[in-house]
Amino acid sequence: MNNPINKLKLSHFRQLITISETGSIRKASEILAISQPALSRNIRLAEEILQVKLINRGPRGVELTEQGNVIVKYGKTIEFNIRFAEEQLNELDGFQEGQIKLGLGPFEGFTVGNQAINRLLNKRPRTHIVIEENEYEVLSNKLIKGEIDLILGPSELDGPTPSGLVTEKLSETELVPVVRQNHPLAKMKTVTLETLSKHDWILPHSRGRVSYQLSKKFIQKGLLPPKGPIEMAPQELCINLLKQRDLISLLPRYRIGSHTDSSTLKILNLTDENFILPMQLTTRELGELPPACRDLVFEIKMICKTLKKRGE
Repeated sequence: MNNPINKLKLSHFRQLITISETGSIRKASEILAISQPALSRNIRLAEEILQVKLINRGPRGVELTEQGNVIVKYGKTIEFNIRFAEEQLNELDGFQEGQIKLGLGPFEGFTVGNQAINRLLNKRPRTHIVIEENEYEVLSNKLIKGEIDLILGPSELDGPTPSGLVTEKLSETELVPVVRQNHPLAKMKTVTLETLSKHDWILPHSRGRVSYQLSKKFIQKGLLPPKGPIEMAPQELCINLLKQRDLISLLPRYRIGSHTDSSTLKILNLTDENFILPMQLTTRELGELPPACRDLVFEIKMICKTLKKRGE
């Protein structure tokens, strides 16, 4: 079968991907270390081979045509499969290196991500790990495009997992309201949502699923959603702010219960509600993960099993 796309070189895919990411022939040529005229010629050659227009030049830069976007989409798939094949060959030769591009939800690094990565590096110290923390909508799009390898975190908020991806629920993360030890609420044996609604919060990002679930809980009780001066992910800066100011934040129970912060922070005993996040692993439906990714998945699942046994 004489299929024109078979005549494209890998360099054509890489060049078009770079143009799509930069929106500029000039910037793409700098990244690819070739001249602008040479890059333009290569794109024209690809267009001649396929007999379609791949890019449109305009006053605001370069935009891909619908056909160009198709080439980029499958070009990224080709590139990560080549990387996976290279890592598999290196593994067979005894070189345990590899690369992992991990998408991580804003709460999952506290409970599972950090432990799994630490265990993996103990076994494979030369593995290169790139972590992107973001919400599911952003990460799932990157996973489909081949820009990351897997996602550890909650899945789609409403509706099924996007086509081409598969999600496996591993465990659950309990989120609890936390304050500093000298916060006025720290003296109370129990609190309710109504009590919490009267105080300032460090809120999760407004576009995330935790913010959605938090607001929904209050609204269902006939209360206004909590307010606060800060929106941020539950990372170290959040912990430090909680220690210094009379604020409330939702944090994984495991993060406070197993850390020295338990002496300066207090988990509030909320009697009328609980906050549970599914701990889920999302990968592409087709193809298999390279060795380093498979080892990371193994560590993630082992930690999740341990957490489930402990009831954390």
